Amino acid sequence: MKKIYFAFLVSLGLVSCSSESGIHGERETTFALYKLIYQASGNTTRAQAEFYEFNENGRKLNLQRSASAEVRFKNSTQDVKFNDNSLYFYRDFKGKEIGVSVYFEYVAKTQAYVNTLSLPTSIGIGTSFNSFVKANGATVPFTGAVAANEKVVLKIADATFENATLGSAEFVLSAQDVAAVPVGNVPVSVTRIKRVAAAEATPAGGILQTEYHSGDKIITVQ
Repeated sequence: MKKIYFAFLVSLGLVSCSSESGIHGERETTFALYKLIYQASGNTTRAQAEFYEFNENGRKLNLQRSASAEVRFKNSTQDVKFNDNSLYFYRDFKGKEIGVSVYFEYVAKTQAYVNTLSLPTSIGIGTSFNSFVKANGATVPFTGAVAANEKVVLKIADATFENATLGSAEFVLSAQDVAAVPVGNVPVSVTRIKRVAAAEATPAGGILQTEYHSGDKIITVQ
């Protein structure tokens, strides 16, 4: 099993100040959102970290602007990049990285918040689902029932549906639900998303979010 060691280090000297694209954070108010995203279509995994003030709905923190902040993946800064538009750190890996150890450390106090991310169960469109008639609606099966703390997102062309019903393994869509789906050959895909609270975090807290994206399957819509 491959392991990614992902560390975020920041000193206590960060200053909280407003900026056009984000703000610096302080330890007590820095909320962490860690993600592990697998794309089956390209067989790639992305480890990602983004930070907010107070909670996930707060202002996004631009920690790259601080000389005191450092993000590590696989316990290394190698190949770590920063998205300047969306303000998150990331590193891409070829293949499926199914296990991630997350380290969020404050150097000045040598205090580390350690969490582990694991990809959720793999998911795909049921093999029996190859077409449907819009006037009749659609029942779309997927592999692996919804588990605790999970939801499954179905995408048919540009139409998106969610299912968070524990134990469910299908979407039952009415004719009205699929009214906007175009006729012809269209792509369909499913994504399993799991979210849990970080076991160790700053007083502001944190979330561990893992995602498994199936590749597109082409179906016929009439």
